[in-house]
Amino acid sequence: MEILTKPLLKVRTPRVKAIVTHKSYPYAIVCMFTGEVSLYDVKTLQFKKTLQICTVPIRTGAIVPSKDWILLGTDDGNILVLDIGNLSIIDTVKAHDDFIRKIAVDEANFRFVTVSDDNRTKLWGFKDEIVLINKYKDSKHFVMDVCFYPADRTQFLTVSLDGKIRLYSVSHVKYIKAFKGHERGINTIDFISPTIFITGADDYSVMVWDIKRALPIAVLKGHTKNVTRVIAMKNGFISCSEDSTVRFWNNDYKTFEVISLQGRIWELCYKDNKVFVGSDEELAVYQESKPNNFAVLCDNRIFYNQKDTFFSTKTDELGAVKELGSFEADFNSFSINSTGKYVGVTYDGEFIIYSILGMRKKFADAGKDLHFFDQDGMVFLKNGNIVVGRKNEISDEKAIENATKILFCDGNSILINTSKTCLYSLDFKLIHEFNICAKYGALIGKNTVLMTDNKIHFFDDNFNTIDILDFEVDQYKICDDIMYFSSNNKSFYVIVANNKISINNMKHHSCMIGVRNGLLYYSSNGIKTEKIDYQMIEFQREFMLDLDPVPDESIRDKAIAFVEGLGFYDKALSLCREDNQKFEILIKLGNLQEALRSANSPIKFEKLGKKFFNQGDMANAAECFYKANNINSLFLSDLFGNKKHFNHVANAAKKSGQLNLAFLAFYKSKDFKNCRDLLKDTPFQSAFNKFYCQSN
Repeated sequence: MEILTKPLLKVRTPRVKAIVTHKSYPYAIVCMFTGEVSLYDVKTLQFKKTLQICTVPIRTGAIVPSKDWILLGTDDGNILVLDIGNLSIIDTVKAHDDFIRKIAVDEANFRFVTVSDDNRTKLWGFKDEIVLINKYKDSKHFVMDVCFYPADRTQFLTVSLDGKIRLYSVSHVKYIKAFKGHERGINTIDFISPTIFITGADDYSVMVWDIKRALPIAVLKGHTKNVTRVIAMKNGFISCSEDSTVRFWNNDYKTFEVISLQGRIWELCYKDNKVFVGSDEELAVYQESKPNNFAVLCDNRIFYNQKDTFFSTKTDELGAVKELGSFEADFNSFSINSTGKYVGVTYDGEFIIYSILGMRKKFADAGKDLHFFDQDGMVFLKNGNIVVGRKNEISDEKAIENATKILFCDGNSILINTSKTCLYSLDFKLIHEFNICAKYGALIGKNTVLMTDNKIHFFDDNFNTIDILDFEVDQYKICDDIMYFSSNNKSFYVIVANNKISINNMKHHSCMIGVRNGLLYYSSNGIKTEKIDYQMIEFQREFMLDLDPVPDESIRDKAIAFVEGLGFYDKALSLCREDNQKFEILIKLGNLQEALRSANSPIKFEKLGKKFFNQGDMANAAECFYKANNINSLFLSDLFGNKKHFNHVANAAKKSGQLNLAFLAFYKSKDFKNCRDLLKDTPFQSAFNKFYCQSN
């Protein structure tokens, strides 16, 4: 990822305090200190109009798509509700007694949160009309920002100038948890993944937090004045400051670009790979672009470039780098053939194939989407024609109607995008037409995988759908028929076998190169490696292929968890060496009698008792609750069972002070004398004596 430092747009404006965009609405709405709102077209960046909405500063804005509303927070404590079509004010809500700093919307649950300089945080509902639901007042200073917790939107976080981050539930007025790390007031917060968030403060630092930990996991320096806004972007995040700079950070928490503007910078917005920046004096828009730095793993070598210079290194000697030569400037990408003898370099509308040795030009043509296959084959798209070449010569060509992109070629099949995604044989016979148009695509053995903007589709060898995963793929690699991919700052590997899918978490790396000998190679300020549990991956794949693998002792527990997670409890049981694991799996298998024979602790007997009770086996339930010393459950199960433990329950309950339970148990065992003793000196004593104890 790179940021083009030359702005797409830079215009003089009054002080910009908020910028909001809509996922389908074409405009960026720029809110200013003067009470004005300006509209810009997000795609063309053309200025549309400016409207005077109020006479006081507007510091925050938010959009409610389901209502076609724009919510604006003003310095007089009002929420202005604007119609998104004509920007007319349709409602005014008096919300706070001071500046409104931020509005965060939870669209799915018809609510939003506001924070203010009156030290208060408020929760509002808007399903029918805007109504106040809850007030929160824990902050000792101005509350500056708020955002919902992505993994659980019944919770939200606020930041305050008292230096604390507070986690709230929507249903409780007191905060659940407080985070403290900044030395001065905190101005801004945003999530960069479902559980990782960032903050910026008046101590000039940006901090990275895991919501499960009390202390920051990283403290980032660079700004020289107050940090005013932090926001997430696709592969990293951005911060801005009163020092007039915008800093761009990658997923390794390193600065990769710094841009300066006129005046203090207050606001950032990220939309469609564009970064909107608002300062005291101007609005600027910058373009995010993919860097032309690539790396390709080919057998035991990694080929990569630094700008227009081409290098190689061996996977077991990463420090030994060989410079191979140079490309012509402004190339788009490169690919390597299977033997590592040729490199194909693509430009806008053309490509050139060089020999790696000496970087001698071997072939060039107009076209795009160059793919090498076999030892000396290639395929590319030229003017709607699919062109096949061998030994750097054209051997075949076929016009495919509406062909727009070659996704993949393995020497036997070609995946091509037309109006849909189609699979062709190498002699241009249509094998199958999929009912989607993919962004990426590949073959994993006999399985086809197609990736759209936000889903991964897996198909069997008969082109029936196996599974659909809800992921937006940022990058992927397929090595040894395992798919590795990154999505939303997380990484995964996927195994496809016997028409089954297994998706597994792994350590995140946004620039994966490939996997070899149990090492993941990735690019992050150089070529680096990360050891992956390839032994476990091999076990998973062999198991899914029904090869009945036996796990090494070092991965046995993980193997059992994997097999159990797939629902193969008998197999998981056969792998167990530890009694507690066996007991848990016997429970899941429903083999309660065998589990009962192996139970040896109150916790196990308690769990078994509940299982027997739910099955209606009151006799076994009672025996388990007896051994678990759970007298309440024992009484209930014995009441419907053999009725032989009442006396035990009564005496145990009396000893522990559970007198009501003791009375009921004595009563059911017809021990009226003890019942009478329990009722002594109560209003019920005489009545009980009259009916049950007259002989005494």
